[in-house]
Amino acid sequence: MRTLTQVWVFFVSLTVAFLFIGFQFYGRLGLFVSFLFSLLLIYITLHKGLWFFRKHLHFKEVKGSDPTGFLNRLNAVKNQYDINVIHLYTTPDDVPPLVWKDYPKTGFILLNENLLSHLNENERHILVHFLFSHLDVRPTFRPRLFSIFEFGFLKLQFVLAPIMSLLALALGSPRYFLKSDLTALANSEAHHLDFGYFLKKLHDLRFHRSKNLNGAEYFSTLTAAQHHFWKSFGQPSLKKRLVTVMGFLP
Repeated sequence: MRTLTQVWVFFVSLTVAFLFIGFQFYGRLGLFVSFLFSLLLIYITLHKGLWFFRKHLHFKEVKGSDPTGFLNRLNAVKNQYDINVIHLYTTPDDVPPLVWKDYPKTGFILLNENLLSHLNENERHILVHFLFSHLDVRPTFRPRLFSIFEFGFLKLQFVLAPIMSLLALALGSPRYFLKSDLTALANSEAHHLDFGYFLKKLHDLRFHRSKNLNGAEYFSTLTAAQHHFWKSFGQPSLKKRLVTVMGFLP
């Protein structure tokens, strides 16, 4: 099923469920309130699902002057991943590489401003395909919805985190991470050892090891440094990812 179709099937099903519950408890008034609540949830998910975590980050868009040349690298291969427009942001905050996609075919990438200075030429080449592969393979809608619940109920995170992690696992989120890694490995034409060490290097960089991203965890391309089952955000373990691309654990 196409992603856009999944989105509207989800919203229609959720709206029908809300209308049914509202009518059962409060009759016509319940129908009206449930309908308004459904519209509010749709609006927040589609238009504010990214705003919740972005407003906590100090970021700027890279455009015009591109001293690192990384935006040019992204634009050179974006069509290979069916992306028409790509936006690159940098931030001084501790944050792993984040990616998300809007309709139609617009990709967004957020990197720590110090990342590129820690990578050599080959690693930058791998990074381009790594970011695009996660944009291309991973779901567009699902991370937004998870992010809203993560940020909207931070005070209840100790209760919701295990539930959301189980839901992400049930929906196959770890599979998308592993498939994205393998797609990046194939498209970058990097040696599997080089790719594995690249992934481990990204994971170990100090500014990627943020413990609290306030909803941005579901847009991360990396596995959380403190990776526990009850708070996994649907990310597979680093060990699983390294074994998948390298065939062994370094």
